[in-house]
Amino acid sequence: VAAFAGQSGSKPEIYLVAHSEGTVVTLLALLQALSSTRLADPDGTGPAQHGGWGEHVRGLMTIGAPIDKHIALWPELWDFNFVTEIDCGRVAIAPQADRKRVMQLARQIKWKNYYDYGDPVGFRLDETRRLLERSGCRAFEFHSVNDDHGYSRSWLPGKAHVDYWRDDAVFTHFID
Repeated sequence: VAAFAGQSGSKPEIYLVAHSEGTVVTLLALLQALSSTRLADPDGTGPAQHGGWGEHVRGLMTIGAPIDKHIALWPELWDFNFVTEIDCGRVAIAPQADRKRVMQLARQIKWKNYYDYGDPVGFRLDETRRLLERSGCRAFEFHSVNDDHGYSRSWLPGKAHVDYWRDDAVFTHFID
């Protein structure tokens, strides 16, 4: 986002693509950004930052995602509570604890999840949808029927988990 700061009138659009454990890190980072969580400077010399990138995210693609497993095993990581208002497609989202820190999104973030039935790691994200509903986070356009895509292409479990990167149909579907 900083690279766009010097360009007058520029409104960057960010599309995130995450695989495997990266889907967990990506979703946690997005939820922190949406909650305007201030993160401490790692070396302790600068002020806390929230980055300001969350409002520019337009799309999320997860492939081989074990997010539901992480929600079940480490529920304390997912303790986010939001107040979300959607008006004419625009999204205003704020942490429940501090409603003054409102982030404006041009629209809901389109999220598509892909998983091969032969993949032992990635699955349908039912618990993730329930978590978003419970937390009041309506920042994502992520519905079970249209946005969770399972298929069967690989017979070898390990291969199924890495073959997403070679699957033109998956990336074509996301881009379309």
